[in-house]
Amino acid sequence: MIDISVKYIAALKPENSIDQLAVLYLEDLADDDTYKSEPGVAKEFYDSLENFYRQNESLIKKYPDIHDRYRLILGRLLWKSLLCLPNQIRQTALSRNLVFYLKNDITIKDSLTRFFSPYEFGSEPDNGRNQFIDSLEKSNEQLGSHMINVKGSGQSAPAIANWIKDYNTYTLNPEHDAYRQIDYINNNENVKKLSRDEQEVLKKIISLYDWLKYPQVAQNKIGDRKISPQAALIGKTPITPPEPSIKPLVINKKPTRQPIGVSSNLREDLEELKQTTQGRQEPELQSGSIKAKPASNSPVSTHSLEDMLERLQLRAEAGLEIPENEANDIVELIKRKKNQK
Repeated sequence: MIDISVKYIAALKPENSIDQLAVLYLEDLADDDTYKSEPGVAKEFYDSLENFYRQNESLIKKYPDIHDRYRLILGRLLWKSLLCLPNQIRQTALSRNLVFYLKNDITIKDSLTRFFSPYEFGSEPDNGRNQFIDSLEKSNEQLGSHMINVKGSGQSAPAIANWIKDYNTYTLNPEHDAYRQIDYINNNENVKKLSRDEQEVLKKIISLYDWLKYPQVAQNKIGDRKISPQAALIGKTPITPPEPSIKPLVINKKPTRQPIGVSSNLREDLEELKQTTQGRQEPELQSGSIKAKPASNSPVSTHSLEDMLERLQLRAEAGLEIPENEANDIVELIKRKKNQK
């Protein structure tokens, strides 16, 4: 399936190359964020537009404003299609039009992040980063109109490569940070020769350079050592899992529920009665003697009082309802015990 941008460019005529509406439509197409997630389609758009631009370059350059708009469109597409560009183009990506791109806020770092993310496995610059670092350190693109004094090189042209050298000699710490970047921009004598806009561009350049040169890799603590998560994934560093921390199991005692159908006063009486009968045995019957049956209008259970109390206690702890007949028997026994006192 051919992208709509490719079809549109194929239908353009040479005179359309300087048409304001045609250029505006190309700008709208290039601003589509879909190209960030589809670098292959972005590359098709880039190749088609660059070919059209080359064919009509002499006409387009007669109109500086339109010419800059083409450069900006091509720059956006270039960085969105970075993953699909041939290696020779990537090697010079930061050596061509970088000042122009940064002045116009093309998100170069975002594109590089998407480019690095599938490949990076560690805290040091890999070959991918190194080719972009090399592109910056060898760039002859100029920033500013005054010569700069670089330590060890003397008076030098204000090329990006020389600005990088000047920054490195000014900032002696091997790993630069935001504080040193600000210190360099605010206090370096060479930087003071630049306009405010040029200083902003230089600030973006050295920030990009430090980000490439000294990648910040998140560290995970595993055992007593820190390793990068990428290294852990590919097994560069053996992983020693921490000792498991086992806490003793704490069992909360289930609160005693009030037995259904038993009043609090009755429960207190039961507890008191159980304490007084604990360990006491029923008297043995003598031969020929008959144990008198208590006088009562209601039948009383033949179970011993101790058994009944034990069953009642178990039911109470389980929160179960006490059968009415058992409750009546126990109430009757309690009354008799109290009368005996």
